[in-house]
Amino acid sequence: MPVILLTAYGDIETAVDAIKKGAYDFIVKPPKFDRLILTLKRAIEKLELKRKVKNLDIAFETSLEWLLGSSDIIKKVIEKIRQVASSDFSLIIQGETGTGKTTIAHAIHNLSKRAKGPFINVDMGTMPETLVESELFGYEKGAFTGAERKKKGFFECADGGTILIDEVQNMSLHVQGKILRAVEEKRIYPLGSTKPLEIDVRIIAAAMLQIDYKTLLTKIKEYDI
Repeated sequence: MPVILLTAYGDIETAVDAIKKGAYDFIVKPPKFDRLILTLKRAIEKLELKRKVKNLDIAFETSLEWLLGSSDIIKKVIEKIRQVASSDFSLIIQGETGTGKTTIAHAIHNLSKRAKGPFINVDMGTMPETLVESELFGYEKGAFTGAERKKKGFFECADGGTILIDEVQNMSLHVQGKILRAVEEKRIYPLGSTKPLEIDVRIIAAAMLQIDYKTLLTKIKEYDI
């Protein structure tokens, strides 16, 4: 319940102490009634907002527990989902096949500020290596034999949203290096184009294997990409 102090013995020190201890406001007698009424309205609105947020949190917990489970370990996973969903960092989800990496990626996207944007799922395990670059970054007309028209890549299609790159361990180091550049510079180069394409995409990668990131970055630098 919000607390409003109304007193004839007001001083700055007491007011500051009251606010620090959780009072919503501190009003000195005789009050200006228009201000008092406005303060009451705002206090009620704040209380209602807190209740709505609490109800949303309960609904969120219930829905994810219904989807993922309610064990102590899963509750820790749900808490991590909440933490990363509120940020805009790129991240990687690790786990064996069938453990729900895609489901978790969807949950993160739906709870993030990008929820109204597209969610593009790219499965690297089913994509021929020769098509990876053109599918991810797109290409210009005439970029290679058979490129009869310009085509958007998955990154451009995910602009304003999230792209999930599944089975990322199947990528060549060359392509991983290009994705690293996309993460750092927020832009891509479609095949056959010399002009960069600005993109606003959150990257979520999913992998089965534990990745030695230091070794990976060292090898990428060796490729000079």
